[in-house]
Amino acid sequence: MFEPDSHILFVYGTLLDETKRFEIFGRELALVPDSIEGYGRSQVVGTDGVYPTIVPGGTEVIEGGLLYGLTDAEMRLGDAYETHLYIRQAVQTRNGKHAWTYIGYPESYWW
Repeated sequence: MFEPDSHILFVYGTLLDETKRFEIFGRELALVPDSIEGYGRSQVVGTDGVYPTIVPGGTEVIEGGLLYGLTDAEMRLGDAYETHLYIRQAVQTRNGKHAWTYIGYPESYWW
């Protein structure tokens, strides 16, 4: 498997919202449209709600976007926001970019 560029993040759910991104990262981050394939849609269940996720092995194209220029500290902020319900995984987008994304932690999602 490839090593993703450490400062590119593919987002597809709540992080598509500009206000939410500013709340988490403390600055405006431009979203560049892109997508990934080979995943399925699901949900993770937390103590405060149900959230969208993706899981490997599906046949769907997941539309979303790329966030460029994230610092190491900002990547850790993203990890903290996604909590234990998600894990960070390397992906390749349909436009050929190597990035990180968050997928549902296997024990936390349901179909």
